[in-house]
Amino acid sequence: MKKSIKRLLRFIYRKIITKFFDIIFSRKKIATKFLGSNYGGWQFLDDKNLNNSVIISCGAGEDVSFDIEMITKYNCKVIFVDPNPRSIKHLDLILQKIGNKRKIEYTKDGKQHIECYDLSKVSIDKIEFVKKAIWTESNKNIKFFYPNNRSHVSLSITNFSNNYDQNSDHIYVETISYSDIIKKFNILELPLIKLDIEGSECDVLNNLLESPVLPKQILVEFDELYTYEINQIKKYNKLHKKLNDTGYKSIVTNSFSNQLYIKND
Repeated sequence: MKKSIKRLLRFIYRKIITKFFDIIFSRKKIATKFLGSNYGGWQFLDDKNLNNSVIISCGAGEDVSFDIEMITKYNCKVIFVDPNPRSIKHLDLILQKIGNKRKIEYTKDGKQHIECYDLSKVSIDKIEFVKKAIWTESNKNIKFFYPNNRSHVSLSITNFSNNYDQNSDHIYVETISYSDIIKKFNILELPLIKLDIEGSECDVLNNLLESPVLPKQILVEFDELYTYEINQIKKYNKLHKKLNDTGYKSIVTNSFSNQLYIKND
């Protein structure tokens, strides 16, 4: 009974905060497009600059439905950035099945079978994989913490889901900064970046905003909002103001913590 009440209160909280965001951000209705599964999909602006472009996707997990559909629709190259062993295995399996058509529908739990993807229009040169964690600095070996439920795929640098405990189960991974990803792939313009990085998003975005190469669209999940703590909302609002000051506007909130930011020209 207590768990049911807690879930209900959190549901109400998410609805209130989402509505609050819509009001304080003075959002206007702008047509967005959605690609991917219900679990791993994202809303974004259908921009002609995405055609034949390069985009960055940080945090692959075991659902890259959004990224695969982006490749198919826009013929873009996706640079995946994720050191998670399960994510690496998932991408490796996809590379083995390049050219295959979809045989089954997407799952609802974020653990996609390889046959859920339509890879018939995906070529191997459209996928790059950086097996490192995006962070504020490069070439650091840092702790990458397992979630409380080990069946879940997402690992975290901050370990926000375990109350930021620095002694829980972890592996060590190498880091790479946004600026070094840009340099490594000689990116002069970036139409889109996706950040699904389990609590590291505020640190990474603060670092990213110092770069001369700023993405046109930022798709980001603010995982720390799921702690339901006021200080995390304040942390988010502080970053939101910095994004605004750099020319970004929040266009839409999806699933409470997912945000789409667009940079004004």
